[in-house]
Amino acid sequence: MMACHGDFDRYNRIGLTKIPQVLGWNLYQGWYSGSPTDFGKFLDRHHRELPKTPMLVTEYGADADPRIRSAFPVRFDKSLEYAVKFNQIYLNDILKRPFVSGAMAWNLADFNSETREETMPHINNKGLLTISREPKDTYYLYQAYLLNKPFLQIASTQYKNRSGIADSATQVSTQLLQVATNLPSAELFLNGKSLGVKNSIDHICEWQVPFSNGNNQLRVVGQNQLSDELDVDFKLIPADFSKVKTAFTNINILLGAKRYYIDEQQKQVWIPDQPYRQGSWGFIGGEPYKGTNNRISYGSDKNILGSENDPIYQTQQVDIKQYKLDVPDGDYELNLFFAELVGGAAKEALAYNLDNNHKKEQEEERIFNLKVNCFLFLENFNIAADYGYATGVNKKIKLTVLGGKGITLDFVPVKGNPVLNALQLRKID
Repeated sequence: MMACHGDFDRYNRIGLTKIPQVLGWNLYQGWYSGSPTDFGKFLDRHHRELPKTPMLVTEYGADADPRIRSAFPVRFDKSLEYAVKFNQIYLNDILKRPFVSGAMAWNLADFNSETREETMPHINNKGLLTISREPKDTYYLYQAYLLNKPFLQIASTQYKNRSGIADSATQVSTQLLQVATNLPSAELFLNGKSLGVKNSIDHICEWQVPFSNGNNQLRVVGQNQLSDELDVDFKLIPADFSKVKTAFTNINILLGAKRYYIDEQQKQVWIPDQPYRQGSWGFIGGEPYKGTNNRISYGSDKNILGSENDPIYQTQQVDIKQYKLDVPDGDYELNLFFAELVGGAAKEALAYNLDNNHKKEQEEERIFNLKVNCFLFLENFNIAADYGYATGVNKKIKLTVLGGKGITLDFVPVKGNPVLNALQLRKID
């Protein structure tokens, strides 16, 4: 048996596909390049052109950082939601093709990989289990597909701490909940109230759950007396501070991101940013940073020095003009997070990343001033010169909000475009 990477033309042209009795393929369509739907096309091509050669899928998988969630999952965002979708497609394509002799998910558990960077440096996150052997959503998906006995499990069982913006004019935030099962349907209850019966599609039942601030008790029930329960501690972020019924305490925001990040040590949930709306909060001007490789649609996959919370610094808003938070009057502590994502020593491409097309980074001198409520907080701020490239920087300021004026950050360029990666605001008692 010979295991080959996913370049069928190259291996076939030089004759390597004719040598082994069994041919294996390491396939990552929809991860390192292409779309997950290209996977089935590859399997069919092998069967069409090499009909007498048994085939194995000797590797396949997508990284799933257990700390990252997304309502809009995309390739290489490291979210568990994308990994579930990816594995559904792969499992369906494998199981409906009898000519595929076997397949090996890469990998059972996360493992050390020293040269890897990305959201969790030095760790390969393609495991169905975390590095400490805790099940991810994808592990439960495989049980739903492959077990012969009835199975029902809330897939996001580790997603116990959530946060989100309140739906317009409500005191709830609606978010997706997935249940893995081999049953035809299941019913979900929130705090004892039914949210309805949903049919299983590709072994997943989905509900849009209206989470309220505080504890939310979830219970899913299926046939054969099967059930599963999960308590979710939800931090509701007001959509409009002027209409909030509960006292504002804190908010953690990732600029230029479409994903959530869970700081497991601090029990903090970082939420994606939004454009500013009066009465609320958000950025004014600029655009999300996009790295120079063709895998990620936003942010950087560089290892951020000086922090174990790389995802806080790996996205940013570039050429930002202002940031506004229309918070109530009171005393606050504001933390601003920066990292220069452009420049620094070029890293050697990983040999197994078959699609490593990088555009050359266009370094620019970036110097700007930052005013907080008209007070000059940072002057001639040069992240790269002062701290180095891909290095986390945290700037803290305490301030008092009076007269219903909220908080306004003004970014004034000196050279190049100002940036902001993340911010954290905490009300001081």
